[in-house]
Amino acid sequence: MKKSTTLLFLVLCFAMSLFAEDGHKITFKIDGYDQKELYLAYHYNGKQFIKDTMQVQEDGSFLLSGEETLDGGVYLVVLSPDNNYFEMLVDRDDQEFTVRTSKDDLAGKLSFEGSKANDIFLEYSSFLRSKGKEAQGLQEAKKAADANQAEIDTKLSDLDKEVKAFQQSTIKKYPGSLTAAIIKATLNAEMPTFTGTEDEKKQKQYQFYKDHYFDYLDLGDERLLRSPMLHNKVISYMENLVFKVPDSITMELDRIIDKASKTQETEQYWITNFLNKYAKESGEYVGMDAVYVHIAQKYYCNDKARTEWIDDEQREKICKNAGELAPILIGKKAPNVRFQKQDDQWLQLHDVDAEFTVVYFWDPDCSHCKKSIPKAVEFFNGYADKGVKMLGICNRRKEEKQMCWDAVEEQKMTNWIHVTDPFLQGKSKFNVKSNPRIFVLDKDKKIISKGIGSDQLQEVLDFHLKKLEEEQVQGK
Repeated sequence: MKKSTTLLFLVLCFAMSLFAEDGHKITFKIDGYDQKELYLAYHYNGKQFIKDTMQVQEDGSFLLSGEETLDGGVYLVVLSPDNNYFEMLVDRDDQEFTVRTSKDDLAGKLSFEGSKANDIFLEYSSFLRSKGKEAQGLQEAKKAADANQAEIDTKLSDLDKEVKAFQQSTIKKYPGSLTAAIIKATLNAEMPTFTGTEDEKKQKQYQFYKDHYFDYLDLGDERLLRSPMLHNKVISYMENLVFKVPDSITMELDRIIDKASKTQETEQYWITNFLNKYAKESGEYVGMDAVYVHIAQKYYCNDKARTEWIDDEQREKICKNAGELAPILIGKKAPNVRFQKQDDQWLQLHDVDAEFTVVYFWDPDCSHCKKSIPKAVEFFNGYADKGVKMLGICNRRKEEKQMCWDAVEEQKMTNWIHVTDPFLQGKSKFNVKSNPRIFVLDKDKKIISKGIGSDQLQEVLDFHLKKLEEEQVQGK
């Protein structure tokens, strides 16, 4: 009996020791701060969010505690009422410590007890702050009329080398630390010297910078999700270094997601982030729905294991939406829908013989159509002899078709090809959610533009007419 009691005691002690290692307990002591509340915020998705609110204790300190482990990252401790703040780190195995500072000099008086992660971070940030003041002083000195520009530039260069050397020594000394990860996230590969013309050198520099952009950034480090640099650095890459065409964008975001797949949290973050980003841009930029469809089908519909966090209902909505968009992406052959003419004869879309076909979905009662149609009429009056045909598709069922023909006369659209969509198949297959909706097709009925306004038709057709002319000259 004694033996089993001893064994039970040891098991309980072991379980209690494990529990003691979980959770977080951080005490804040801020001299001169007399407010009742203190806030903890964190960086995420390029923004800042409140994590918790702490109430003042009897001794004037603030306690942040809980049974769960805080996610690693850069946190902001925000003072009321002016929202002044200082930053601190939270790491996986660094969850119990004390923070001291003064309200009048938050960064300058900042110190930590029991936090190795913050000791490293404080050493680095204090060094940067010191060197930043030196650099600022040198920059001010350069403005003087009698300043020795070459000497000051040499000092600035030496200062830059000193900062880089300190960064490298910190990374080497604390390789797994969050501070090292943060430093590496800010580094760029050393640009080599290139030869050639100025344009050639610029192109080589761009390509090198792009190829080595992620050399030091660990996209699989979930701690960096809660930092000010990861999100902004990746989005800057996508916005400034990647060509704004769907094929280039999808190739690059796949590469980023694969690099982030080391942990589920980072992989989930970028899959979700990119889906939301390009869902929004689908409505803002022509052709960006192809990126949304790629993400939805690759990660949500065809590889469910990589998106197991999403519930079935949401997945079904995403896949349904992507499935509706996929057949009408730019470059795809338009659905060969059958429409009805005024004489009740049927016309299939692909039977329209034209170098370019402008498909114009509209409705007689649509207020936007009444503003758009006159511009479309004016456009077509100038392009009817250039191999362009307008197919006006009135979104009314068979019993309401007379409204369409009356509006055609009223809006002076008589030189278009006009049809109705009695069973609304065109509306469904072309995913027409609102009117007017414009698609531009080439001779083979491939979609070359869509989702544009009537006032953009001239620009789009001019571009493609010129391209066609150049191809004909080259004998293509």
